[in-house]
Amino acid sequence: MNAKSQTWAAMSPDGRWRLQQAIIGPVVLSDLNLPPLVTEDLSAKHPDIARNLRADYLKWRLDARRVPLDIEPQGEAGHARVTGHSLLRAPGYGRYSFGIGVTLNDAKLESAGRQTIAYQRDMWHLYIEGESLHLELKDIALSAPAPAFEECTSLILTTEFKPGQINPRRKHSFVQLYVNGDLAAEYDEPVYTPPAEGYSNPLYIGENDEGATRLRGVLGQPVILSEQLFAKDKDASSVENGIERVERTLCNG
Repeated sequence: MNAKSQTWAAMSPDGRWRLQQAIIGPVVLSDLNLPPLVTEDLSAKHPDIARNLRADYLKWRLDARRVPLDIEPQGEAGHARVTGHSLLRAPGYGRYSFGIGVTLNDAKLESAGRQTIAYQRDMWHLYIEGESLHLELKDIALSAPAPAFEECTSLILTTEFKPGQINPRRKHSFVQLYVNGDLAAEYDEPVYTPPAEGYSNPLYIGENDEGATRLRGVLGQPVILSEQLFAKDKDASSVENGIERVERTLCNG
């Protein structure tokens, strides 16, 4: 996916003003009361209108892509059982992003054993073991340095899976793991393995589905988006589909 190739438009409630982004070219503000042949960008003449329309669009866009979750707390420290919207709540097909803030309270990682951050049986597992952060997703395994002790660390998993059902040459699996906004691990291969039948299984935060491998620390509320996020140098600033937009919110709660 070309993150910078985005097409969108927002219109004022009275139907007069339209702010539009074509695939190629800048964001343009148009007055629809003018003749159709008038194509001048009016953003400089009416900056408040352009700014408000863009803010309205970005709010709608984020609300539309944020997956509503049913979160059932499991004790304290952010441990939870998450259900609802099964096909959007798990990675494995299309575009997906998961973000969470993690604060460890036990510096002895080697003796702590496996500590679960997120777990969905037959789908994926994000956990700390030893001095490393691990992701297991289908047949993909990634690792990165473990989060720091007593500091909130933002973790973001973002994926795009293309099964290539229509065009086998477009088959692809793309997985990135970001730590504090920096790319920590990546998988990018022209292959696709269908996930197991685990979409409807609950997602557990801070422990597995047996209440074991509990994280020794505090977790923020998870955020799941039905879109892929991009590094700063590859995102489309007009729609804010970058890692930074989510990363800056994960450790502020």
